[in-house]
Amino acid sequence: LGRHLVGVAGEAVSIASYLPSVTTVPARGVKLFIRGNYPFDSRAALTFEMPKPTAFPVDFALPFGVSSLRVEVDGKLQKVSVLPSGFHRIQRTWKPRENVNVIFDFPLQAHFHSDSSGKRWVSFTRGPVVLAAESPHELTGDSKSSDARTWVEGSEPTYRIKGGPVLMPYSRAGTTKGGVYMYFATRR
Repeated sequence: LGRHLVGVAGEAVSIASYLPSVTTVPARGVKLFIRGNYPFDSRAALTFEMPKPTAFPVDFALPFGVSSLRVEVDGKLQKVSVLPSGFHRIQRTWKPRENVNVIFDFPLQAHFHSDSSGKRWVSFTRGPVVLAAESPHELTGDSKSSDARTWVEGSEPTYRIKGGPVLMPYSRAGTTKGGVYMYFATRR
């Protein structure tokens, strides 16, 4: 999968995913290592392996649900320009085995949906991850604000619906006693 999510676009190495992988980019003579626990962690560690320092741009995709990203190379914040395509570009000479950290801002957000009867439902995301609970809960609050802090308390990695169940990544939720809930009824 990784080899389809990293490639060359014009002169740039283009990174469209931060899932852990090892990808060879023959057009640049580079092997790219992506490590970490993305999308559950808000950072990914990258290393370019190549025979000698090489100048080329790198385009970083801004994943769904991410408000911004920062890039550090060996601990130093890099200047990033945003392209019309939405990619974030760094143009520099890359050295073999430098430590590149991509740090994402994963906002906690509320998303509202109405069913055919007009009942309002809310779901929650943290960056690209949908949050779910192992028990249902009806919520009281402002059903117009996308600020999830209206409904949710805590901080990464433990969020809890105020007065209700713990939220976790949808893929990690589930019990032998019942289903997984990602939509919660709102009450006015």
